[in-house]
Parts: sequence; structure tokens; C-alpha cells
Amino acid sequence: MSNCSEFLPEDPPPEISPFNKFLGIFLPVVTWIYVGGCTIVYLRERKKSSFLKKRLTGLVITSSLGICVLAIYPLREFVGRERFPCLFTELIPLVTIGLFGFPLVIRALHFYWRIQLNRKLASS
Repeated sequence: MSNCSEFLPEDPPPEISPFNKFLGIFLPVVTWIYVGGCTIVYLRERKKSSFLKKRLTGLVITSSLGICVLAIYPLREFVGRERFPCLFTELIPLVTIGLFGFPLVIRALHFYWRIQLNRKLASS
């Protein structure tokens, strides 16, 4: 079900509480700061840690972007549901699925190929 303005009933929209408006701006800002900080720490510490060197940087950044895109959604409460762009309402779940699903599939394939390689190396 879409929350776009052309699909809203004729009744006036419900009033959004001040606490929901506060959370609507607070959660995205805190999420963006946290994810951005963690990504910067990851990129800086990657050179020192052998565990972090094994991670594919592109996949980590893609997952971080997925979290940042998902954090846009609470802004609906701050802006107001009737004024939040319909395009964002419809595209955020699709983009988030792509940004989370792509790294997950790549990691699963990478894991499978490593198992197959280790089996062949063990049998020879």
C-alpha cells in the first residue's frame, strides 16, 4: 500500500506527535554519523588488521550505503507523510534490498567457491 498523496483518503491526515517528529530527524542523523564513523574507522584500520584485509571493501561500503538509504525512511515522520515524496516511499525498499542483497549474494558465492577450492586442494 502506497502512502502517496494521491492515494490518501479525503479525511485530513492525523497529526504527528512532536516526539515522532524528533525521532524522525534524530534517528537518520545518528545513523548516518555512526555508519560514516564506522566506515572511516574500517578504512583506516584495514591496513593494520589481517582480519579486515580479508573483507571486500566494496561490499562493506555497499552495505553501509544500504543502511544510510534505509535511514531516510524515518524522515517521513519529520517532513510529514502527506508531504514526503512518493518516489522515496516507493524506491527506498527496492534500493535497500539491492544494496543489502548484492553483498550477501557475493559473500555467499565467495564462501561457496572457497569451500570448493579447499575440497579440490585436499583431494589432490
